[in-house]
Amino acid sequence: MPRKPRIHFPSAFYHVIARGNRREKIFHNSSHISPDLFYTHTRNRQGALGRSIVGYLGRKLGGYQIKGTAEHFNRDPVVMSQGIKRLDNKLNEEKGLAKTIISIETSLIQKRSCKILI
Repeated sequence: MPRKPRIHFPSAFYHVIARGNRREKIFHNSSHISPDLFYTHTRNRQGALGRSIVGYLGRKLGGYQIKGTAEHFNRDPVVMSQGIKRLDNKLNEEKGLAKTIISIETSLIQKRSCKILI
């Protein structure tokens, strides 16, 4: 059954929602990365990008092995290393993504150096 036609007023406020299938975002900008992207276990492209970023930064900042990161996300280490390699290539091509990764890296370094007094 079709929905009823909307009533439009010239001075009214409207709530506009734009979503893709399964409420996924349809506007993807590689320079804007949401923090919940790093925790996802989904198999879509955005989840793969998040896992690649976690693997890249974990290896760069913490010296973590790709195998351990892949096991955390229940993925194959070969696929994880391929994703990190693709991310390296993207970082060389897209300056906006590189700036975002650098800002994430600096915020992680600052949080790591903060001391909590109990």
